[in-house]
Amino acid sequence: MLVTSRNSRLPGIFTGRDAVGRVLAEGRDPAGTRLAEVMTRSPETIGPRDHASDALQMIFFGGYRHLPIVDENGKIVGIVPRGDFTGRELARRDDETGFWEII
Repeated sequence: MLVTSRNSRLPGIFTGRDAVGRVLAEGRDPAGTRLAEVMTRSPETIGPRDHASDALQMIFFGGYRHLPIVDENGKIVGIVPRGDFTGRELARRDDETGFWEII
């Protein structure tokens, strides 16, 4: 879940990992816990003009399942889930990573 401000900015993101690690594991009451207390603050983002391969690299190396898309003015325009990438794209990234490891 993207956590937005009144001016459509992105102060944080709340993920399943946050729910498990910061709410349930810490014994917090889910109904009484504010998102601001448990969200991931200032998440890494990508711009709408960046390439899909850049998003895939960021998702892979950051260990993210979702990557917010934010325009040059800081406004949220979307989100890229890891699941949107096909097997072919993931295989290509693995091939390219293997190539650079050899060099």
